[in-house]
Amino acid sequence: MPVRKAWAFLCHKLIYVKHLIAMLTLTIPKQYEGAQSDNSFSIKANNMAQAKQLYARAKENLLQVNSWGKLAGGLSARFQLINHHGDALYREARANDFIKIKLPVAGKNYDWVQIEAIQETQQENNHQISMRVRPANDPQSTEKHPEHFFTTDATSSFIIERIGERVTAAVRGRNELPNMQTDNFLQKIRNAIIGLVAMLGLNKPQWKALAKGFLTKRIGRAR
Repeated sequence: MPVRKAWAFLCHKLIYVKHLIAMLTLTIPKQYEGAQSDNSFSIKANNMAQAKQLYARAKENLLQVNSWGKLAGGLSARFQLINHHGDALYREARANDFIKIKLPVAGKNYDWVQIEAIQETQQENNHQISMRVRPANDPQSTEKHPEHFFTTDATSSFIIERIGERVTAAVRGRNELPNMQTDNFLQKIRNAIIGLVAMLGLNKPQWKALAKGFLTKRIGRAR
């Protein structure tokens, strides 16, 4: 009997790892240059019903981009969902929407990303939703290069996943390099400083706080 239990436990763990790898492969680009960052927060629910409720709440928080600043709290950046015409949006995020980001120490400049994918998967007792964003231009700008401190090779993946009774929120950055393509000298200096700070991991508190906020806070639809 102990052997059977050990074998069953091992099989369960192998299935867990297989599903986790499958879900991450769908979401996170391969790391091939620059820095990468991984920040997460996890809660083990008391039962399956509670875990499903927690996942549903965290999913809603993820899609309410305008509330991310409140979810992270403190001196968080501020996030505003924007459409292709440059108008503010007050709804759940969708693929191809833009996000205007106001960093707390970046002066009057804004950083821009575009949501290139939102996908939700469910396999047996596992559930995941992810949003991947990439540096972009202000949709109303004629600027040739991305208006962000990272290059367009960089991505950030925001992930909510439930595996059994455990729910995890994660923010995973890949291929993070300072954007030095702009023709504006002062902008180059700004991007170099902020990009280096982020690559050194000094933005981890921001993303850790947001990941925790996804799971522990309940904020209504952004206005």
